[in-house]
Amino acid sequence: MRDRSARAESGGQEVGREVGRREARGRPVEAGLLGLQRTLGNRGVTALVGRVGGEGDPFAGLPANAVAVHRERGVFMTVPGGVGSVVGMGDPEFFSTGDGAPRGSVELGGVASTAEVVCYGTIGNKTGGPRIPSTSYLIAWYLTRYGHARLFEVRTVASEVLSGQLWNLGMRNDPQALNDMVGDRVAVLAAATRQCAAHGWTLRD
Repeated sequence: MRDRSARAESGGQEVGREVGRREARGRPVEAGLLGLQRTLGNRGVTALVGRVGGEGDPFAGLPANAVAVHRERGVFMTVPGGVGSVVGMGDPEFFSTGDGAPRGSVELGGVASTAEVVCYGTIGNKTGGPRIPSTSYLIAWYLTRYGHARLFEVRTVASEVLSGQLWNLGMRNDPQALNDMVGDRVAVLAAATRQCAAHGWTLRD
């Protein structure tokens, strides 16, 4: 009887272990999150799941007006006027992907859009913590992406750095106004998209 009871008890333990293994296999994510929760706490799990969830979609969890994200720098750009707005776009703003902390803005002046030309007159990089470089490529991409004109123009280009960046986009000095630089909008869009990608930016379609 004692042997039979021992075997029954042992069998019950094996059955219990097998059931436990099946249940664990049925909910691996839940089991994993519970373990992480014990290790990291609720806030740590939330942050980790947010990062993992964004692996497939770089814009997952970001505001609807986010148009560009740089994973390595941990920063994204938004358009205050909403995606697709041009004349009323406002100054593009930058935020940290980790905690949403403000990282400054790019000040734009003289933004205009007609059937012939989409353009801006002045640009100022007011980002920080640290400063975000080559934002002119992002601006050129956005305006040529959503400004459905024949030409893209930047007026009164006084900076050699900006002039060189616009040259990289295939833009040249306007013969009628030598301080202005102009290019075919579709060609500039393609070049700006390539430059943004080369600088690590993922752009919203």
